[in-house]
Amino acid sequence: MKFNKMNYPQDIVDKFWSKVNLPEDINDCWEWSAGLFESGYGQFGITSKIKISAHKFSFQYYNGPILKGYIICHKCDNKKCCNPNHLFLGTCKDNSEDMVRKGRSIKGEKIHTSVLTKNDVIEILTTLYHGNKMSYRDFALKYGVERRQLKNILTRVTWKHITNQISDDDIRIIQNNVIKYSSRI
Repeated sequence: MKFNKMNYPQDIVDKFWSKVNLPEDINDCWEWSAGLFESGYGQFGITSKIKISAHKFSFQYYNGPILKGYIICHKCDNKKCCNPNHLFLGTCKDNSEDMVRKGRSIKGEKIHTSVLTKNDVIEILTTLYHGNKMSYRDFALKYGVERRQLKNILTRVTWKHITNQISDDDIRIIQNNVIKYSSRI
């Protein structure tokens, strides 16, 4: 099998591999040992002006050009890894779905726009579960968020990492304690 599908000059190939730590077990991650981009991915300077992510260089070395509209994803989730067996061609959507499937997505209060905290959500669910009624309006005023946020929590659109731990029956009990319309006095 012929490698170097991009026909890189041998001095570039040697320079690249000199910066990769090859483990004893070839199935483990092959970690990049030189500079990194701010994103944490390995940074390889093909020339003084041309820089490429180390994992992309490795992928192209073994597989050829990256198709337009595709990116190189890591099966191992190790940004420094250059092992071609840990890399796969995918779209941004594929990469996002892989991240969610592996439980690496940012959720809850770690989302920079989140107003609610995990403790707020637990307090809301506990209060409603124990029969204390709350209107969407009261919820919005108390927590400084829009009314629909409560519906999103109770229908498991948001804060799934908390609500998915609650049985469907208990969610229905909680939902039944929400006052749909508050009377204005």
